Amino acid sequence: MPISELPKQLRNMYQGYAKFLLGDLVSNTPSVILVPAPDPRHSGHKVRKSLNPKWYLGLYNNAPYCKRQRVLDALTRIANGNDKRFRSRPFRYDATVRDLITAFFTEGLEDYGIPPSNHVREFFGLSPLEETLEQPYTEQRPPAHQDIDDWPF
Repeated sequence: MPISELPKQLRNMYQGYAKFLLGDLVSNTPSVILVPAPDPRHSGHKVRKSLNPKWYLGLYNNAPYCKRQRVLDALTRIANGNDKRFRSRPFRYDATVRDLITAFFTEGLEDYGIPPSNHVREFFGLSPLEETLEQPYTEQRPPAHQDIDDWPF
């Protein structure tokens, strides 16, 4: 369902999370670097390491059709509240990214130290958890994204 159909508080949470993910993806360029191999097999052995965020790599690895620009466009539409319901072109990515954000809210985003939200879990009929984010980002912002001034939480 598009975020326009969610209650206002949840809609604001989704838009804020989309802005966070958008900033994360934009600030991490799509490049690969060489790093020393963890288990070197010869002198000077190196392996490739992607500089993309882990959440994007997971999305990319699970969806072979995943295109970075389309994910950026979907995040922008969600952040602006203009996402669409359809699971077909050109809005297929909106649904995929919404599902990703829902998973982050219901399961947390461990790489960033962000626990799940009981408020979102309850809205989707899931049982509450003990360690959650009860008041999402009211006092703090993710440390890597201090430049997001219009954080809606």
